[in-house]
Amino acid sequence: MKKLVMPFLMCLRNGKFKPDEVFTGVDDLEGLTIELAAVNKTNQELIKDPDDNDELKFTIESADQLISATEFKMSEVFETKIDFEWNDHKFQISFK
Repeated sequence: MKKLVMPFLMCLRNGKFKPDEVFTGVDDLEGLTIELAAVNKTNQELIKDPDDNDELKFTIESADQLISATEFKMSEVFETKIDFEWNDHKFQISFK
């Protein structure tokens, strides 16, 4: 399993992005789109006024196929591990 660590605040600011915009050496993830979005606020509102109970949704997609969708609270960000499989490889994403 390949473990990847994402900079949380940068991902929240970007909202939707390609893996190579965050990671280096991620040729295995080509073709995916990642989105980190606040559920009940905009991402900008969440950055400006975060609350431990605010909910987030982390989605990984390929074209029109959903690969992974994980919801968690702000208080759980740094404990959350997102496991998924893509092109016969296993990955785990966490935040720093």
